[in-house]
Amino acid sequence: MSAPFIIPFFLRMEGCPGRCAYCRQEIAQEEIITEASQISELLKKSLLCRPVGRQCEAAFFGGSFTALPAERRRELYSSVRPFIEDGSLNYIRVSTRPDNISRDLAVEMFENGVRIVEMGVQSLNEKVLSLVNRGHDALCPFSAAEILKECGIQVVWQLMQGLPGSSPEDDIETLRQSLG
Repeated sequence: MSAPFIIPFFLRMEGCPGRCAYCRQEIAQEEIITEASQISELLKKSLLCRPVGRQCEAAFFGGSFTALPAERRRELYSSVRPFIEDGSLNYIRVSTRPDNISRDLAVEMFENGVRIVEMGVQSLNEKVLSLVNRGHDALCPFSAAEILKECGIQVVWQLMQGLPGSSPEDDIETLRQSLG
């Protein structure tokens, strides 16, 4: 199966409860398209280029989708919903933090077409998580992933190597535990 055709939207720092030591999202992109009408227009244009036979998804990257206010999440869902309903989009992908996952949010996401969550795990080393001001412990990603899977959502873990306080051995151990 070929990779999906992804139409990305970058939610620069939206929903982030703090700032991790490595984050520089404020310089990541000059033009940010996040208003519902802008999203709809870009989806219309992007779908004209959709490769035949490939699944297509809208993706909300950056920030922490599940930490957005409910009204903002509803706005983003509504901008994509018509394209899912007419079959031009297959699903939504979002990125978020593991400490911002609950069963209610997972159900809400599934009901609104989210089928993949990219979860910013970064590390499973307590010392490293503390040094980078991550705001959650190393067990949090495991319980968040379980909730998402139980609700029918695929989980992708984002890991970072070479974080402050980390050694190559720590990074390998994080990878081992992630695959475990």
